[in-house]
Amino acid sequence: MRVLLPCLFLLVACPSTVEEPPPAEAPGFPDDFLWGTASAAWQAEGDYDPDPSDGFAVRSNWTVWTERGCVIDAQTNPAGAGFYTKYADDFALAAGLGNNTVRLTIDWARVEPENDVWNEAEVAHYVEVLQAAHDAGLTPMVTFWHWVMPTWVQNPTEVDPLDTLAAPAGPDSFWVQEFEEFVRHVAAEVGEYVDLYSILNEPFSVISAGYLLGGCGSEAFPPGRTLDLRGARGTAANLLFGHAAACHALRELDVTDIDGDGSAALCGMAATNNVMRPADAYNDDDVSGAAKMDWIYNHSFMAALMDGDVDLDFDQAFTTTAADNPDLPIDEGRYPQLAGTLDWHGLNYYGPISVVGLPASSIGGLPSIDVADYDPSLPHSSLGFAIDAGGFGEVLDAFAVYGLPIYITENGLGDPEDADRAMFLVEHLDQLQAAIGRGVDVRGYYHWSLTDNFEWAHGFHQRFGLYRVDFEDPALPRTRNGSADAYQQVIEANAITDDLRSAWIKERYSSDGRL
Repeated sequence: MRVLLPCLFLLVACPSTVEEPPPAEAPGFPDDFLWGTASAAWQAEGDYDPDPSDGFAVRSNWTVWTERGCVIDAQTNPAGAGFYTKYADDFALAAGLGNNTVRLTIDWARVEPENDVWNEAEVAHYVEVLQAAHDAGLTPMVTFWHWVMPTWVQNPTEVDPLDTLAAPAGPDSFWVQEFEEFVRHVAAEVGEYVDLYSILNEPFSVISAGYLLGGCGSEAFPPGRTLDLRGARGTAANLLFGHAAACHALRELDVTDIDGDGSAALCGMAATNNVMRPADAYNDDDVSGAAKMDWIYNHSFMAALMDGDVDLDFDQAFTTTAADNPDLPIDEGRYPQLAGTLDWHGLNYYGPISVVGLPASSIGGLPSIDVADYDPSLPHSSLGFAIDAGGFGEVLDAFAVYGLPIYITENGLGDPEDADRAMFLVEHLDQLQAAIGRGVDVRGYYHWSLTDNFEWAHGFHQRFGLYRVDFEDPALPRTRNGSADAYQQVIEANAITDDLRSAWIKERYSSDGRL
């Protein structure tokens, strides 16, 4: 793959008289910048059941998925990283790094194990977790949907998959109503602890890995459908309307303004945002395919949640009706209830995606993508993602045009040996600092993650933690990685300095394509 480097043109004004240059702005991050880590409930808590005698089994779509052997080496997730019982200890570790915020999830499957049956002990548990976060000096950001759902919502069995996430779809679908009810039930209890809500996490990860990729294992997610275009589009519609319904509910029910900024409930969505690079920059099909994927993954949901414009066939026209296209569960067009339901944007960045545009094999207007065949001289994570801090800067500039405050809701490196994570972190934060210097309104950064977790289809094999977890020891002890030192030093400086660059950024490439 040929890599094209952008040219930089400097226009220099030559005044007739010599003037003193303006004072340089202080380098670094804003004084009120939020520094934290992020995690997902099921990844960190697993299927741990605090009280097996209470009649509520802890089961979700991902519980069933692991029981089917759909995770590498048929691993299951009995307790994740032990966060359910170790949350106070983990918050102390985070505070020790200098963190002042934490992003976490409230698990729908725990709170509502059966339809309209609420486990109030689990609600109380999450209230205790949020109080502990505040006690540790960590402002919580709460996610309501991080891919995990009760089995009565999605049960990915081979015989009869129940999948209300996909169909029926629309503003008043079963999934939207039930998700709103879950958020309402929880918001009444947690509102006094939370102002920042990342309602959904990475909707397109589930749309692609759950409804297009198919199978059981590899990169697939439940329910494991293959090229189910109607299911994928129905899922997109339900997630859009579910987000909006949840946002309206939060604005109604959460009236406690914790930080005194005048807003008690700020709605956001943590989205995976990638630079879409054509596999061959000189191939028109690859270039057009990359542009189309940029719209699908990066901007179609933004159009819906900012302006109400729904595009489910992803042609950027908003005009197709269900009568015109049988794969559409609802008509496209403008839906006012969606508009204005983003107060901020959550940006998850792990690396660029290489796009191969192959019209002959395109299915339903979706271009084929290739995320593996990178130039072997480029560095990669253990998950095969190309490492490209410059792409992070590009994505930040692309989303600055929306005029919304931005939070980096996830950024991290799969690196089982913690060999490259510190450099990854410092390089990416260097790009973030530069973007803020250009005027991009970034309010906070959440590193993925404080500890190792159960990494979805990759199980315990992939490690993202600043603290290593010994999954062989039932006590699940934590050991501090060197990358935690780098993060702490950045936070203490509240800047990426030359000293930090010298300390943590080493030779860029090695012969095997790793950092």
